Amino acid sequence: MGLKVNNASFKTTFEYVPLAQRGEKKPFTIIFEALKMDKLAKLKDNAMRVDENGNYTVSLNTLNYEVLKSGIVGWKNIEDAKGAVKFKSEKQGASDESLTLIPIDIRNEIATIIVEVSNDLPNAEEYLAEIDRLFAESAKED
Repeated sequence: MGLKVNNASFKTTFEYVPLAQRGEKKPFTIIFEALKMDKLAKLKDNAMRVDENGNYTVSLNTLNYEVLKSGIVGWKNIEDAKGAVKFKSEKQGASDESLTLIPIDIRNEIATIIVEVSNDLPNAEEYLAEIDRLFAESAKED
């Protein structure tokens, strides 16, 4: 028997509620697209650095920024004093103006989620469901 996959046809757009927003009546929710393999590979390669001793490091800030810019396609439930804040995008993806409104801890969490979902797209829904399950369990313990 050859390679067996869970699902050869799967969705590529997802909604995600950051952990700090869970439990809110109207939680901030990110809408994102999984990154295609070639895009993700280029982003990872561009974040690699080699120092003068030949040691490799990853610039996480650069990687996270590019992942968010490329992956986020919308949001729900973000407001300022004037009301709902509209998500803005530009040719390269999410606008810096929009990304700046998301707190750094949530940006880092979302970037990780986008990378993990993109790395294993056929199992993405199970991965996100497992995060939901683990959060629900931890909430019961508190």
